Amino acid sequence: MAKKASPVSHGVLQMDWLEDHRTECFSALVKLPTGMYLKLVKDAHEQRGGITGQRDVLKTTTAKRIRERMISDIRAGAVLPPVVIGVVVDKATAAILTDDKPVSQETFLGSISEKELSIIDGMQRTASLIEAGSIDPGVFAREMRVEFWVAQSVRAL
Repeated sequence: MAKKASPVSHGVLQMDWLEDHRTECFSALVKLPTGMYLKLVKDAHEQRGGITGQRDVLKTTTAKRIRERMISDIRAGAVLPPVVIGVVVDKATAAILTDDKPVSQETFLGSISEKELSIIDGMQRTASLIEAGSIDPGVFAREMRVEFWVAQSVRAL
């Protein structure tokens, strides 16, 4: 895979790419409105992250207490660490995304399939964002960071 320029700026939307030479994956860090993120990962979240062995949203008393605090923090305007999403793309899409010419965030998001996404790290944060947005719909308009790991096979993720 070719080396990707970093960061890439297209208007207000900026992507930061890093290549993992060991796994031949790319990490793409983006900013998205929370509502757009939740729409993208809806299926993956409902399927316990979409990864075999991924733990579901924790239901222990401690986990619930932590999630309630996170919901409160989100509603107060806190910025959470990036969630990490895995996306498997076919060879042709990988060639477009990893070409020496930068792609826009819109092109990147338009080229991935919601059915090919998995939540690698962020099940608890995603549940908290859903809950915070159900209480305060303004949460859905706030930006958040999402790191996409782009690979041609699930094994590489």
